[in-house]
Amino acid sequence: MPKPAPPARTTTPAASRRWSRRRGCWARQRDPLPADVIFAAFSAEEVGKLGSAAYVRDSLAAGRRFRAVIALDTVGGAGGAETAGAVRAFSADPVGSPSRQLARHLDVLARASLPILDVQVQDALDRPYRYSDHVPFSDAGFAAARLIEPVEDPGSNHSPADLPANLTPEILRHNTQLAVAAAAHLAAGPPPPDPTFVDGALQWEAVPGAAAYVVAFRAEGKQAFGAVMQVSAGSTALPLDAADGEDAYASVAALSAEGWMGPFSAEIGVTPGE
Repeated sequence: MPKPAPPARTTTPAASRRWSRRRGCWARQRDPLPADVIFAAFSAEEVGKLGSAAYVRDSLAAGRRFRAVIALDTVGGAGGAETAGAVRAFSADPVGSPSRQLARHLDVLARASLPILDVQVQDALDRPYRYSDHVPFSDAGFAAARLIEPVEDPGSNHSPADLPANLTPEILRHNTQLAVAAAAHLAAGPPPPDPTFVDGALQWEAVPGAAAYVVAFRAEGKQAFGAVMQVSAGSTALPLDAADGEDAYASVAALSAEGWMGPFSAEIGVTPGE
């Protein structure tokens, strides 16, 4: 994993404080968000995703676009304590797809604001021979991810015992908090820059409205980001130290003055010292 060179480790104190507040505020936004956030419950998911597929079809016909889609499916903790403290994030291949980047965005948010919840970024669209309502959106080219408990209980999931009384409220609350926070950040955050790697440094053009940037690195063979750091808006180049580095991939997200983090850019390969 590349190690940023010491001179580039800069932050903007005011932006850092706002980012810290945003990380814990969840849905306390009083001003209207600059983009619509849609909460939808689709029917007929168990019989071929008919509801979500129809919604995607109608949306495409109407020219509607989606920055990101997060499906909450089996997140209520019906399995009890076994399902606490973690959630799986499934998304479409390849490893650098917009959907996989969305799953990593969820992980970064949880690390910063809900450390009790371990987001496990998976290397598949869904479990073998299974699916959820994120699939039609992903198939249509939109970034989409599914959140699901780490352990499934065949005795309660998709059975007559799958009742509200068997849910674990705290687990449901944590998973819902993550999804709501991500929706707000993605709706209000600036668009990502388009980074390049030149002369041993990660570089990008300044993004209008960005007060800082979040830079994340992913090691070869890993699904989740490793090191994540914030740099000031005045820094649009990040030298990488060859002394403690391996080939890896880097992504950059822009952070607004209000503390909202937009989506991560496409990954770019980086080789420290080159």
